Amino acid sequence: KKSATYVLIINAEVAVTVEHIKSLPEFRQRPYERPTSSEQLIAIERVVDLDAPFRAVTVLLNDHLTQIHATHIVRATEGYTPTIKTSRRATVPIYSYMVATEPLPSDVWNSIGWASRETFSDARNMVIYAQRTADNRIAFGGRGAPYRFGSTVDSKFDISSAVHNKITSTMHSLFPSTRDALITHRWGGPLGITRDWFSGVTLNHNTGLATLGGYVGDGVAASYLGAKTLAHLICDTQEPVTRLPWAQHVSPSWEPEPFRWLGINALLKVPALSDIQEARNKSSSWLLSLLKRFTH
Repeated sequence: KKSATYVLIINAEVAVTVEHIKSLPEFRQRPYERPTSSEQLIAIERVVDLDAPFRAVTVLLNDHLTQIHATHIVRATEGYTPTIKTSRRATVPIYSYMVATEPLPSDVWNSIGWASRETFSDARNMVIYAQRTADNRIAFGGRGAPYRFGSTVDSKFDISSAVHNKITSTMHSLFPSTRDALITHRWGGPLGITRDWFSGVTLNHNTGLATLGGYVGDGVAASYLGAKTLAHLICDTQEPVTRLPWAQHVSPSWEPEPFRWLGINALLKVPALSDIQEARNKSSSWLLSLLKRFTH
């Protein structure tokens, strides 16, 4: 057994503990600063389970199961949350994928009319997004991957030829001048989605367990604001961020399997079918009302 003041769980294979944190009043004065040299960071190989009532987290440390007790345990695991036993139905992992072209010459950029580095998406129902990179590539991403039974997360799912090819085809349809460009990079990873599609930042003062996440792919900016919100909740300081709707918002659990697998994969087909129907009829698809019923 080990003891710590704070345990931050980033995903099922990455966690750190900050030991010897100085007194809480001083921590309140500098809640966002990095640990000083007098504080110790311990890398944890894998998180096995959380035992909130006992303020403990079971981890794999140096090939041994170890239980760490802490005043606060922060679960910031997003799409990896289902890999923790007691949190398997808190979020579902939905994979998002991206491709990147080789650096494109100026004539291609001129034909597209993309002079600066704006990011963009469009109005289709199947989500896509793209940006011009600093080295003049197009990084283009989207959804479309199926949900894996049991909320399975595995690095082997980070590459999907079928989905990556669909994303590339979509990019070519939007930017025909990229058809001859090489695709040099392909990658992907799981997003964390809650049952009500609502991000949450919570702190249980009785158990010390804190959670934040459910960003549904918008976590670059939201995770920073979520961390600020949680820091003030832990320090018990009343600030505007602690009055945001996501503060202490608890989302309902997802349905058990196999209902979760059946429902999510059925709904994942709706955006693509809606796009086909709207392209044919030139009007909004009635299928969207079905999707909104289950995602709002």
